[in-house]
Amino acid sequence: MKPRLLARLEFEGFAHVEAEGEVDYFSGPALETELKVLLDRGCRFVHLGLTGMRHLDSAICPILLRASRRVGALGGRVAVVVAERTHRRLFELTNVDRVLSVCGSDAEARRALEMAGAPVAVGIR
Repeated sequence: MKPRLLARLEFEGFAHVEAEGEVDYFSGPALETELKVLLDRGCRFVHLGLTGMRHLDSAICPILLRASRRVGALGGRVAVVVAERTHRRLFELTNVDRVLSVCGSDAEARRALEMAGAPVAVGIR
């Protein structure tokens, strides 16, 4: 299944989105295209929920690193929420967790983005 982003909220350069599907070498470009559209609309702080992803492999790492580099140049940040231990381990083994915020919950991601200067996302649970 091709990955897709389900927009939950966007305001003042902040986006909270949930992704579902799978990301591998073949489907990764679709996720990158959807993230690029989001960034082109001016989002500098991205809260990306990956808890709905059935499969992730290392193809997601360069996609997230490129997004992080792009928003970082504008003073922004990417926070990724992963629930499964294997997904978190993927980011640890590839050192992606040293470049962007890899969080275990939405609340943790909100705190990381607020500490980086994101507008307070009132009403997001």
